[in-house]
Amino acid sequence: MLEAANVWNIVTGACRIGILGVRTNSSVEINALYNS
Repeated sequence: MLEAANVWNIVTGACRIGILGVRTNSSVEINALYNS
């Protein structure tokens, strides 16, 4: 159970980081298009 929980935490953490990365990248692209 502990190993499965650790794997789940790593997966969910990676997903959160990925979502944040996509959000920041898209916002930067939108700002660049808006400012150009």
